[in-house]
This record gives sequence, structure tokens and C-alpha cells, in this order.
Amino acid sequence: MIQTNGKPRRPFGAEARPPNRQAADPQPEIFSFACGWNLPAVSLPSATGQPMLLSAGQAAELCGVSEPTWWRRNSAKEVPAPAKFGGRTCWHRLELERWLAAGLPARETWEAMNARGLSDG
Repeated sequence: MIQTNGKPRRPFGAEARPPNRQAADPQPEIFSFACGWNLPAVSLPSATGQPMLLSAGQAAELCGVSEPTWWRRNSAKEVPAPAKFGGRTCWHRLELERWLAAGLPARETWEAMNARGLSDG
């Protein structure tokens, strides 16, 4: 128990439950994305165990370049467009894998290929 203004209060979290009782509803399995987002695993289309969203450093590693080079190529629109979540910039792993298989086309060419459905492997 925690004392607050002279009144006992239970702490938040698992410590608040009596030790012999289990939570009524188990917590859903959480999947952590590489760029910091945590979402329930049931919302993911794939269960490969690999992150679906990659940070710039991870995208650069996947593509075989340094992170500064990755950012330069992003600024020059030579890589697929990133996804923005809050203040984070991430790339979709599956899109990068398809982009690599397509021969690393510039963003404009890549977007045109996607619009025509030519990038699907």
C-alpha cells in the first residue's frame, strides 16, 4: 500500500491485484515495430517475427548503405517514400524488399510502377 495524504492506496499495475488472483482478461500479445510503435499483434498481416516498419538505420542496413547515405538518397527521392507516424519516419519492410527486387528505381518511377501494378512480385 502507498500512503497518500494519510489514506492508503493500491499501486497501479499488477501489484494492485492480490497475489493469488489472475487478471480477468489476458493482455493481447504486443508487437514492437523497429521505429518504436507498439501495436497488438492481431493487427499485423504477417507473423514472420521481423519488424514491419523500419527506422532509417534499419532500412539503410537492409539496402546495404550507411544511414547518412540513406537520408541523402531519401532527400534526393531515390528511395521509396517513408511513412510518417507522429514524429517518426519509417519505411515498410515489404515495400523495400520489393523495391530492391525491382532494381532500385527512383521514387517517381517506383510510384508509377506501383500505380500500374508492376511492382508486385
